[in-house]
Amino acid sequence: MKAESTRPSTRASIIETLFRRKYIERKKKLVLPTQTGIDLINIIDNELLKSAELTGRWEKRLKEIERGEFNAGTFINNMKKMVDELVYEVRSNTSKKRISSNVIPNKIEKPISEKTKPKKTLAGNTCPKCKKGKMIKGSAAYGCTEYKNNCDLKIPFEIYGKKVSENQLKVSASDLETTMSSVVDVESDSSASIAVSARLLLDTLKTFPDQPLTFKTEGDNTIEISSDQGKYDMAYFSGDEFPKAVSLPSPSKTVVPANILGTAISKTIFAAGNDDLRPVMSGVFFQFSSQSLTFVATDAHKLVKYTRTDVTADQTAEFIMPKKPLNLLKGILGGSDSEVTIEYNDANAKFTFDNIVLVCRLIDGKYPNYEAVIPKENPNKLTVDRASFLNSVRRVSIFSSKTTHQIRLKMAGTELNISAEDLDFSNKADERLSCDYQGDDMQIGFNSRFLSEMLNNLSSNDVLIEMSLPNRAGILTPIDGTDEGEKVTMLVMPVMLNN
Repeated sequence: MKAESTRPSTRASIIETLFRRKYIERKKKLVLPTQTGIDLINIIDNELLKSAELTGRWEKRLKEIERGEFNAGTFINNMKKMVDELVYEVRSNTSKKRISSNVIPNKIEKPISEKTKPKKTLAGNTCPKCKKGKMIKGSAAYGCTEYKNNCDLKIPFEIYGKKVSENQLKVSASDLETTMSSVVDVESDSSASIAVSARLLLDTLKTFPDQPLTFKTEGDNTIEISSDQGKYDMAYFSGDEFPKAVSLPSPSKTVVPANILGTAISKTIFAAGNDDLRPVMSGVFFQFSSQSLTFVATDAHKLVKYTRTDVTADQTAEFIMPKKPLNLLKGILGGSDSEVTIEYNDANAKFTFDNIVLVCRLIDGKYPNYEAVIPKENPNKLTVDRASFLNSVRRVSIFSSKTTHQIRLKMAGTELNISAEDLDFSNKADERLSCDYQGDDMQIGFNSRFLSEMLNNLSSNDVLIEMSLPNRAGILTPIDGTDEGEKVTMLVMPVMLNN
C-alpha cells in the first residue's frame, strides 16, 4: 500500500521499524537504503511485488469493492494465495542470496553447543532428487546431505495434519477445490516426495490381485512398479509441484461420530440440486448449534431435513458443503467406527478421522429459508406400508409420461389408489393399496422419480404422508426405524394433475 494511503501514525511506525532493523539510514536530509535493505529486496525475485503496479491493482480492487462491483472475500483469498506463493518462492530459492549483516540488532543469539544441536541421522538410501546425497532425518523434516550443494528436497514429518514416519506412505489427491490424503504403513528404506498421474496409477493398481508391489524411483524422472508379473514405468514430477492443502487459521471445531455423519450425508445428498445458476442449492446445508445438528438439501422440487438432537456443537455455525467431497466422505464413512473432527471457517472445511484428512472449499452464499416452504398445518394424513407403496410407485411409473413422470394418488377411507397415464402412447396403469387415511377425500399428483427417491432413502416399515391441499407440498416422515434423537423430514412438491 502506498504511504499516502496510510495514516501518519502507521507511516511513522513503519519507518521507525525500518531504521531499527538497519534497512534504511539517514544521511543529512536524505533517507537511503542500507546494503542490508538492498540485499533484502534482492531476495525477492518477483518484480510485481516490488513495483507500483501492484499497489495500483490493489487500489483499483478496493474501489470496486467499495462500489459493490467486486467480492471482498475473493480479494482476500487472492491476496492469501499470492502471499503463500511468495513465501514458497523465497523458501525454494536456491540462488544463495544472502543478507549482508544481522537485520535485528541488540539481539545476540547464543550458538548452539554440540550437545544441544539436533542430531541428523541417516533415514534411507540415495536422495531421489539429486541422486548424490543420502536422506537424513533432521529435527523437523527429512532432507538430503547435499543441501549445501543446492539440493532442496525436504519432506516434513507432518503433512496435512498427519505425522509421517519412515515406514509410512502419504497419498494425497487434489482438484484444487478438494484435497484428500491418507497414510498407510509400508516397508521402505528411503524417503521421497513425488507426484504421479492419479488416473494412470489407479487404472494400473485396479488390475492387480492382492499382492505386494515395489515402487522404485529412477534417475530419469520415472518410477518403476514391480510385481510378480512384470515391471511398469510411469513418469513422475517433484512433490513440490503438487498443490498445497488450504490451511484453516483459528477454525471452529465439532466432533461427530462417523456413522451419524455418514447417515446424514446419505439421507440428504440425493436431494441437492445440479443447477449451476443456483450454486447454494447444489450442496448440503450444515447447521450446528448447542441444541442439535441439522443437515438440509433441496433442489426446489424436493427437500430433506435431517436432524440429530443427540449430537451438539459448542457454538452456532452454518455453512454449505459441495456434493463432491460429501460423496467421497459417504463412500468411506460407512466402515468407520471412529469420530470425525470437523474444522471450519468462512471459506473451508476440514474432516479428520482414522488415517484420512479431507479439506475442501465451501460454497459461498446464503442458503434459502427452507423453513418457509414446509407447511405447518396438514390435516390429511396417510399411513401406508413403505415397501408396498414404493413397489407400486415404481410399477405404475413405468406407464407414466416420460416428460412429467406424473402419478396420481387418490385417497378415500382405507383405500389408496395409485395411477398413471401416458396419453401419447395410450399407456395406463392403476393399483390399489390398503392404508390408514385420516382426512377429506382428495387427489394429488407427484413426480414418481422424486417420490421413489424419498421412499428408497427411508428405512422404516411404515411411512406417514401429511398433506393439506392438492397444490401444497406433501411431507414424508418415517413412523419407525429411527434412532433416539434422530428426525427425518422429507418434502416433495406436487405436480398439476391432468383432468
